[in-house]
Amino acid sequence: MFCFLWSIGGTTDLVGRKRFDTWIKEKMVKHNVPFPEDKLAYDWQYNVETGEWISWFDTIPVYEVDTRLSYSEIVVPTDDSIRMKYLMRTLMSNDKHVLMPGPTGTGKSVYV
Repeated sequence: MFCFLWSIGGTTDLVGRKRFDTWIKEKMVKHNVPFPEDKLAYDWQYNVETGEWISWFDTIPVYEVDTRLSYSEIVVPTDDSIRMKYLMRTLMSNDKHVLMPGPTGTGKSVYV
């Protein structure tokens, strides 16, 4: 379901994500796939080792600002940046091409 979510519904906007979230959760219920009800499906990562859905923030260490950095060098992790980096890293480590769509100013170049 995680792969299906990101391969088919990964490039939608927020309106599309809400619609796809409703649709995919209905399919999960129909096929007895346990899934957290709160938040969108996009807010969860499947942990293969534990067999559980976990929050994206639970996949990274606690962030602390390095006070030696200038303001322009500080990149604070967000749900979007954590997801994007994970998906990009997963694809690249499996020799797959990566296309990072999104509006200007959302940090795509920084993640790359």
